[in-house]
Formats: sequence, structure tokens, C-alpha cells
Amino acid sequence: MKTCQLEFDFDGDASRFPLKAMVEWSDTLICYHVRNIHLSRSVAGSNSIPDIFIKCIAAPDGRSWVHSDSNRPSTLSKAVGKAIEQSMADSEIRVTDAQTENELDDLA
Repeated sequence: MKTCQLEFDFDGDASRFPLKAMVEWSDTLICYHVRNIHLSRSVAGSNSIPDIFIKCIAAPDGRSWVHSDSNRPSTLSKAVGKAIEQSMADSEIRVTDAQTENELDDLA
């Protein structure tokens, strides 16, 4: 399992929140486990957002970061995905073409 710590901005309705999170992934799965999501200025372990699993889907206009269970993007999955893209080389990012794959079943 590989891990890295990310710092990124989450844009809310009227505010921007600086967040930190740990991201875990392996060479055998295409999803990323994003855990320990908290405000940058708070103590690690004081989670304010539940863990998520996201994956990168090849899209006609580039990449789309979606939740692994729903195959739908959110503001959070896009923000984390952007931070992953900024912290990893393109060749290291796991991208899938199939939106129907659901790896959460494999994690149970």
C-alpha cells in the first residue's frame, strides 16, 4: 500500500477551506482511499469529513474524479483528485475507462 499526505482547498458555497488528508492506494486497485480528512489548522485525527474512496475516469475533456461507489463526481472528489494530480506524475495516476467498475465490493 502506498500513501501520501495532501493539502488542498475545498470550495464551499461561500467559503474556501484548507484541508489535509491521507491518501492510500495500491498497484492492484484503481481506487484511492482518502482518510483523515480535516482542516489544515486542526490536529490530525480530528476528522471533520468521513473517509471516501475515489477513482479517476478517463473523460473526453481530460480526467474526472468520481466516488467509487456511485461513479459520480462531487466538489470533494474533484478537489482531492486535483491535489493527487499535482502531487503525482501522470504515469503514476491510475485511470480507468469503465465507469461501471466498483472496487468497493473487492475491499469488503
